[in-house]
Amino acid sequence: MAAWHSFNDTWEDVMASGNELGELVRRLRRRQRLTRRRLSDRVRRVSGDPAINPDRLREWELGRYVPDRYWRGWLAIALGVPRDSVDRAAAVADGRRRTRRRGQAADHRRAVASGSVAGGSV
Repeated sequence: MAAWHSFNDTWEDVMASGNELGELVRRLRRRQRLTRRRLSDRVRRVSGDPAINPDRLREWELGRYVPDRYWRGWLAIALGVPRDSVDRAAAVADGRRRTRRRGQAADHRRAVASGSVAGGSV
């Protein structure tokens, strides 16, 4: 699980991607030539928790969800990278998701206020 050199090589690219944690997990997984199934098996083995599966990993990699601290710790161990690096990438990803949601909410409020919401007037 010697992925640390890979992590250093890709950190700046990952941070610029807009999907920091997902991109980090995907790149490290691919550099270690792991399928999502093999990585989820590895996470299950180190955590002892059967709840992880390839579909959940896919959701994390796509940035649809940011794993909580519990899963980030096991991901770091399974990928062979420092926990704080995974937490940092998650914090940036979560911050961007919140900013995006606030922007979408503001857009919706403006549309409602102007009466231009889908389906007719308000």
